[in-house]
Amino acid sequence: MFSFLKISLYRKKLIVYFCVMLAISILIGALLANTILSSQIMALNQDAQRAFERVESELEKKKGEAEYFIQGIYGDKRLLSDMMQFIGNSCESYLSARLRGAVMGIAAPSLVSAVDEFALVNGSSVYHKISFHSQNTAKANVIYFDTANRDIHFMVDNGSFIFEGDTRESIVFERNLASAENPRESIGYARFAMGTDWLLSLVRQYNLSGAAVADKSGHLLALGVMDEGRQEILRRIVASGQNQGWESGLYYTVFTSAQNEYLLVTAYDTPYVFSSVQDMLLIVFIGIAALYFTLILLVCINMRHEAEFLTSMLGNINKMERGLFEPMANKYGLKNEYGIIANALNRMGVKLERHIRTNYLLKISQQEAEMLAMQRQINPHFLYNTLEIIRSSATLANADEAADSIASLGRMYRDMVSGAMDVNIAQETEYLTAYLEIMELRHRGVFCYQTEVDECVQLCRTIKFWMQPIAENFFRHGFDKDSEYNMFVMTAKKGERGISVRFVDNGAGIPEDQLASINQSLQEKPDLNAEKSVGLRNVYARLKYRYGDALEMRLENNEEAGITVYVEIPCGGVDDV
Repeated sequence: MFSFLKISLYRKKLIVYFCVMLAISILIGALLANTILSSQIMALNQDAQRAFERVESELEKKKGEAEYFIQGIYGDKRLLSDMMQFIGNSCESYLSARLRGAVMGIAAPSLVSAVDEFALVNGSSVYHKISFHSQNTAKANVIYFDTANRDIHFMVDNGSFIFEGDTRESIVFERNLASAENPRESIGYARFAMGTDWLLSLVRQYNLSGAAVADKSGHLLALGVMDEGRQEILRRIVASGQNQGWESGLYYTVFTSAQNEYLLVTAYDTPYVFSSVQDMLLIVFIGIAALYFTLILLVCINMRHEAEFLTSMLGNINKMERGLFEPMANKYGLKNEYGIIANALNRMGVKLERHIRTNYLLKISQQEAEMLAMQRQINPHFLYNTLEIIRSSATLANADEAADSIASLGRMYRDMVSGAMDVNIAQETEYLTAYLEIMELRHRGVFCYQTEVDECVQLCRTIKFWMQPIAENFFRHGFDKDSEYNMFVMTAKKGERGISVRFVDNGAGIPEDQLASINQSLQEKPDLNAEKSVGLRNVYARLKYRYGDALEMRLENNEEAGITVYVEIPCGGVDDV
């Protein structure tokens, strides 16, 4: 299974795979754990949010009940009269006023009794005190509910310490009291101070035992059961001003009431946060560990197969040396098995290169033989045409013209039968010129020609005797003996990819569909034994043997008359073959 570890290259690769996959596994595990913890924290936040909304709702309900209580007082004239006597008076004055207004046999309503009933109906544990403050005397009469028995304090100063502690111990809201005679005139206000312990009882219903209520200055109003250390942490949380986060091993959320001037702080111990998701985290850890070791096992299996393949290659290296391959760079040296293989392949490359060269020379020889066969087809064809011209001149008793024709023909064949397979552009142009001179003598007065070769391309090497067949093609298909003016122009200039040669005539032209067929036929391999190989396809085949894919040859109709043969070939040096 682990036999590949004997190979140093695979030992290094295994270490790399081990480290990379371990890093990826840790990253994936951390992302999944973070996702799970985030979902748990989100759930805790939602619980705290629901608890806060419940507290806010209950406070608004208590405010509504207090408002309804005050409205009930104003709806009962006798009770309203008793409240007016209660506000701003001492105990003696209040009792005296009640006695003066008493009616025999009829129980007089009492504000104190109404307040007792209100507190009892709404929960005596909710309110600490309910006080009625006078606008004129700056005094208040306070009804306490802190003790087992209800207690009343008369004529307490509005600025007394009795009220200073309310903001630190209670949630307070006030209701303005209007005069019975003039509703626009304020006679004072009623003040309801509710304890905060009942708020915590609401919060605990949402499994938030670590919650506390605080005012906005940071004082803790209700703590539940917690030690001094936890209280100090909660104070720091409130003082930080943050809505949520981690503090001293606690995850906390803080909700601020805009209407009631208090803060609800929920805090969870870190073990509690993790306890609800520890099973899921364990499953994730086991799954990632199983995936990691599975991938390591697959890598080991793959490396074992590679090692077997490498061993097989080393065992058959002597047989492979008879194959075909070029030398390769050996970046391993002889330090490992890949280096040994590369070194062996380099040795085989020397032998393969010799084999390639041999095949290449045989192929070139075959191409030259095919080119010579095509050239032998051209020579008789041209000879027949030229002899016909000379015969015509002799028939017309034009000795000078016949003599010039014979001289041009002899010059052409002397160069044609020379052993050289290639010539330069200037020499090839001379062959073309000799042929055109013969044709000009034959068609004196109705034919003219022009050749122009840039000096920079004159010494570029090319194959011999390929321009003349293009000119001959013009006389076979485009020349009009009845026309007073037939023209053939050859230009050779330096192009973007080498030499750009143009053969332009003013002949009959070619129909577009036939022109497309001719251009297509140029791409086909010619049959050396068929007559149709003579002509433009023959020229294309010979140039293709020489230049390969660098050759471009096509025919196009001119706008006014005739055709243009475009030939693009590389510019070879004097020593090119």
